[in-house]
Amino acid sequence: MMKAYEILMDSPNAAFGIWRIEDSGELEFLKSNSLFEDILKKHDKTPREIAAGIGEVPPAGQASECTVVDYIGRMFHTADHELLLRLENSRVKDSEEAYFSSDIIFELDQELVFRKALYLSDEKLLMSEDKFINRRVDEVLGESLFRVFKESLEHALVTGESQRVTYQMTMGGQVKDFEARIFSKNMAERVMVVVKDITRKNALSREYEETRIELDKFFSLSLDLMGVASENGTILKVNQAWEDIFGYSREELLGRSIFEYIHEEDAPEVRHLFEQRP
Repeated sequence: MMKAYEILMDSPNAAFGIWRIEDSGELEFLKSNSLFEDILKKHDKTPREIAAGIGEVPPAGQASECTVVDYIGRMFHTADHELLLRLENSRVKDSEEAYFSSDIIFELDQELVFRKALYLSDEKLLMSEDKFINRRVDEVLGESLFRVFKESLEHALVTGESQRVTYQMTMGGQVKDFEARIFSKNMAERVMVVVKDITRKNALSREYEETRIELDKFFSLSLDLMGVASENGTILKVNQAWEDIFGYSREELLGRSIFEYIHEEDAPEVRHLFEQRP
């Protein structure tokens, strides 16, 4: 019978490998998905070499983090004495995205009762296990979200594809945003739900959108010539001032070279600036 966490192997967006943990502590490679195999080929590594570089395996039922080649590794020691390793790009670790990059993996039964949780720290879990283990989703997240999870599970069983659910919870007086990916198959007794805290991500998206709107407003209303050009000088965007000064419509300007509108004495310096762009 398929083990519950093996459902995650079908994820199209994450690289997974599984090893058996021998009594001696040695790791015996069992299987991986296509993204994991692509990483092995890209870095000319074998599963044995990956295993040798992950460091200390976390205790049974726990998770930890490691660095493998150019990737962050999330290790989960399953109840079956197997090591589930997920790899993701290491550049995330040094960005603001690190705040919300860590997953929490929940194992539920077909009735949507929480059975297990795998996480890197209690801080990431956000609530103690006794608040949800052996309780159904509606008892923890409410009836409306339970219906959404149930519909998504049914769709996952029919299509064989993971389903995405977003929701909010108030925790410690703060409203938090979450994204859940639901994985399941007909032959599996368990449902895997991978949850991300996307509160910070959504806040950054809102800030970006507000900034973009302000910049667009400034761009449109400015009386000075303002525009956006490609690296070779092709005009991509212009403001109203171009039409007012030159008499050309935006449609006529877009796609033309910016150097057509620069005095020939200034053109060499401007070309040099384009060549020196970061």
